[in-house]
Amino acid sequence: MTQSQTRRIAIEIKRIIGFNFLEKVRATQYVEARAFFVHILKNYYKFRNKDIINTFNDLGFKMDSATLCHSLKMFEVYEHKNERMQKWFDQLFLTPDYKSRSNTQAYINSKLKYLPEHILVKMAAQIETVIKYEEFEEVQNIEWVW
Repeated sequence: MTQSQTRRIAIEIKRIIGFNFLEKVRATQYVEARAFFVHILKNYYKFRNKDIINTFNDLGFKMDSATLCHSLKMFEVYEHKNERMQKWFDQLFLTPDYKSRSNTQAYINSKLKYLPEHILVKMAAQIETVIKYEEFEEVQNIEWVW
């Protein structure tokens, strides 16, 4: 991912949350927003820790490995029953961009934890069938029944 693509993600997150999360502010919503950005980079775009640190530093927020580790560790605490953060996820992945594999995977990942188990089982079976029979060209003809 290029630096300009990373900047676009940061700008989009700033737009969604409504404030500059890269300011040196220790208020809860700022800390949560930075953890949200770290989570997106790490889990949806597969950034290495070093790349995340470099990204924050390039964007003007001084980050070191201790700060990154704390942010990664605390994300689940911040996310748990946090309606504000859930709205951020929903808005970030509201309209999927199927033009790239990483964007499509990010959209799917963002929705998986909210699907009921029986839906996940059906999806897994359908994916297994597609892979097993290598019918990648015919995926458009699959009837995705929920």
